Amino acid sequence: MKQSKKSHTKRHIWFYEFERLWLLLTLLNLIALFFIIRGSTAPLIFDNDILRFLFYSPESSDKTLYNIAISYFAAYIFYIIQVYYLEYKKTQKALTSIDIPARNLINQTNMFLFAWETFTKRNSPDDGTILGVDITTIYYKDTSGFVMSANKEELKSIIKRIRDAYNEIINNSLFEQCDNALRQLLLQQNIPDEMEDLYKILLSAEMLAQDSSTTILETYSIYTVDDIRTRLKKLDSLLELNSDFNYTITTDENDIRQRKRVDLMGLLMIHENLNYFSRLYKN
Repeated sequence: MKQSKKSHTKRHIWFYEFERLWLLLTLLNLIALFFIIRGSTAPLIFDNDILRFLFYSPESSDKTLYNIAISYFAAYIFYIIQVYYLEYKKTQKALTSIDIPARNLINQTNMFLFAWETFTKRNSPDDGTILGVDITTIYYKDTSGFVMSANKEELKSIIKRIRDAYNEIINNSLFEQCDNALRQLLLQQNIPDEMEDLYKILLSAEMLAQDSSTTILETYSIYTVDDIRTRLKKLDSLLELNSDFNYTITTDENDIRQRKRVDLMGLLMIHENLNYFSRLYKN
């Protein structure tokens, strides 16, 4: 599959570890530059009491801080060339290499969570308690108007697509070598496993809802769901994908016909491919 060639221009200084280190070292370098200027024997460009107090020191004064500052400045330049730039390029390559699976991960997870929340009736405000379940075929669309459908079987298919996208990212060799903050963004939450758990909770809640003799209610972690959404939004921001995080239920007949037409075309394409490969094998 062809990879995206998009350049990720935003710096995200407060997110990446190598960027935060660069910021700290740059601030220290500004202090070093102050001592370099102060310890220099060059004449002041503008001679007044304030500048003389800040930047002038006699030639016979102690030059220890000046020498340390010179050494630090040289080390800083070396760091920029040999460390920071390489880390920056490494992270940019990693972002480019995971662009497509990350887009799939974000979209599929958003679709799953929307359908899952539509199928469940929860307390208000939501405390993680599932009061009831109504799993039917729903039709929903994104802000661009693209119509999708979901039911119990589709949720299982979505989980598989989430797992495929997630594994493609974390097993990517460039991702394994990129900035630790980016890796931990996805490694600290195993998103496909969490979606699998939510699916099992949904099935359990459905069984409980059908049993009128039980008073047990199923629960889930709203904090985990919120954390996953936050991580996906951050990943979306890092990759500058502008993914759609807002879906709405549609009951419009034209929307539903459009979705059914797309599904039918997909089935026909699969059928045609099966016939092709079957004939190819026989020949």
